[in-house]
Amino acid sequence: MSIIQTVSNIIMVFASTALIRAFGISKYRGKKYIFISAAVNLFFTAVTFALHEFNLNTVSIAVYLMMYFSAFHIVFGEIKLSHFYIAIMSDCITSLLSSCFYIMIENLIRSDCYDTKTAALLSVRLVLLLTALSVNRSEKVRRIHLTIKIIPKHIFILTTMSVLFISLLAENNSFTAESSVKQIINALLIAALTVSLTAIIFSLLISVVSKKQIADTNIMLKNMVDTQLRHYKILEKLNNDIRAFRHDYINHVRSISSLLEMKQYDDAIEYTGKLINASPVNNFSFQTGNNLADAILTDKNDLCGESAKIIFYGFIPDKIDNSDLCVILSNSLDNAAEACADCEGYNLIEVCAQERQGYFVLTVRNPTSDQRTYNSIPDTIKPDALNHGFGLRNIEAIVKKYDGHLSIKCENKVFELSLTFKL
Repeated sequence: MSIIQTVSNIIMVFASTALIRAFGISKYRGKKYIFISAAVNLFFTAVTFALHEFNLNTVSIAVYLMMYFSAFHIVFGEIKLSHFYIAIMSDCITSLLSSCFYIMIENLIRSDCYDTKTAALLSVRLVLLLTALSVNRSEKVRRIHLTIKIIPKHIFILTTMSVLFISLLAENNSFTAESSVKQIINALLIAALTVSLTAIIFSLLISVVSKKQIADTNIMLKNMVDTQLRHYKILEKLNNDIRAFRHDYINHVRSISSLLEMKQYDDAIEYTGKLINASPVNNFSFQTGNNLADAILTDKNDLCGESAKIIFYGFIPDKIDNSDLCVILSNSLDNAAEACADCEGYNLIEVCAQERQGYFVLTVRNPTSDQRTYNSIPDTIKPDALNHGFGLRNIEAIVKKYDGHLSIKCENKVFELSLTFKL
């Protein structure tokens, strides 16, 4: 083993430790520990050089790994799995770059020299060390470990394997061997690389889908909280109105009593009627037995404006999960409001809910301008079909979650949605 290879190994070990500190994964215990680590690694390189003289290359590789182990333990005072991720990745990447660099040199000067390969590897490792030392002062780079913690471990492992296979593939191309041997090795490495990259791609696709589902859930929860907040504001106003009404209650009673004593019965009846209409209780739209349902119905009724009005019959128990109830009511009422907006005149949206022997039954009925007749989930007739038509599908998914039944019917320009599931 040449002196260049020995120096190259030491540089690679300290480049990895510098990267670990640069990424903010672990901090140096102190400068003196760096010098202690350097002394220990010099001893290891001497042992590696001696073993190489006896052609014990396998043992030399084990000693090279011990250099990493000792450096991490001395400099950081601990050893984490992430340390070895960075060490393997950086070693494979530098090996890959040095192989490419060597192939370029070989094609230019037409020489196949072991020292040339070693010098190319030393150059790349030196650049890596200088880069790691320069980015040590960057706070942005130091915060990378926070992002790394979010990434699943299997992605790290697969990525490391992919880089390793690419590195071996490039290294194999720089070897002088029979073409058939090269082709077999390359084929195996390409197959392994294809499998690992495919696994990474599918993992990333699953992560993207999961992220989309989480984002949709967050939007739904935010809308649900906003709806409840608006409803609580209505309740607060109602409470203030009731207090004000109670404050003037005695005065109203005395006024009615005076009218009765003066036998002004017509005025007393008129006064009583005005008092009943002015009662704040009349401003409270829905009482379903479920606070979230009250909030959603009140909110959707306000959004209907002058095109429609929601009428509710029955009772909604609080046994249903809030997020599921939000999906059912929000989507069904949004669809009903959109259908009524396309119809002429003032329309009624009828909502009937009840609990029967442990089963929850909900029916939403509304007029529609759709002249089609169907008894299943229809295809959307909106121009932007890709971004519509999910409301009923989402309701169906919730019903299936509870092993229930969903019924959809449209005839004579009347749409009816009915669902039943066990609580």
